[in-house]
Amino acid sequence: LKDADGEMEERNHVLRHQNRVNNLLIKFTFLLNLLLLSSKMAASILSHSLSVISSLMDSAVDLASGFTLWLAAHQMRKSRPYSYPTGRKRLEPVAVIILSVIMASVSVQIMVEAVQTIYNMAANDQGPPIMSNLTIGLVASTIVVKVSLFLACWKFGRGESVAALKNDQLNDSLSNSIALIFSTLSARIEGVPYLKYLDPSGAIIIGAYIIYSWWKMGAEHTRNLTGYSADPAFLQRITFICVNHHPSIERLDTVRAFHLGNNFMVEVDIVLPRDMDLHEAHDIGESLQQKLESLDEVERAFVHLDYEFAHHPWTEHKVQ
Repeated sequence: LKDADGEMEERNHVLRHQNRVNNLLIKFTFLLNLLLLSSKMAASILSHSLSVISSLMDSAVDLASGFTLWLAAHQMRKSRPYSYPTGRKRLEPVAVIILSVIMASVSVQIMVEAVQTIYNMAANDQGPPIMSNLTIGLVASTIVVKVSLFLACWKFGRGESVAALKNDQLNDSLSNSIALIFSTLSARIEGVPYLKYLDPSGAIIIGAYIIYSWWKMGAEHTRNLTGYSADPAFLQRITFICVNHHPSIERLDTVRAFHLGNNFMVEVDIVLPRDMDLHEAHDIGESLQQKLESLDEVERAFVHLDYEFAHHPWTEHKVQ
């Protein structure tokens, strides 16, 4: 038991350290995105490239996403027990879902503009973009920084907020690469008339990829907010803690764990001796509840006490 408690305390210490690292990554990424936004804005003005403009819009939303995630993390640390009795940790997945909707909306608008540009080019009302060496250098430097941020989030970051940031950096790296390649080919290669359509086509590809990636992330968080079950490894871990908690526990009747946002709601039914005193049974159940809630992944734990296990577990609760 001492080994199990020590392992749990060490795991919680690692998780607290990881939270500090995540906060640093969020702030550092936000500041760099702020600098990159001005660089992309200059490249967009110089080139008039729709692919570069689409990547500029992506960076603008990146800033909004970084600020939203920081604001959600800041609000989560504020304790308002009367208004939010179970805390506000679900602000983080809600923020990611809102961001996924915003990113999809912006991407649709870019794709509509790209289709309009293709039509104008076909009517000879609009020419290819202007990609100078300065513009190419600005976009290329943005790609290098974005790849570096992605690697930093991948190596040092954990958790849903950093996963959203990592997804942002990957999207931005790919979108900037497509923007650079397509706009440069469209502007620099002469004599091939159809190459001028590469620039708006690149904007369409960027928009479609952003919609898909953010839809996937938003769908995952929506699933978690609606109470999706925990994975078998986490259930096994909860079972191990319960079984080894106290020698008077005769049987573990039921173990449930399901998402309540990023963290889990845990319910366990333990079987105690029929003739055990109430105060002793209460102390066992309460100490087990506190042990389960000491896990950083657990938002709330409920321990139900019983003296037999012949009934079906589902008869005890209302399930819809």
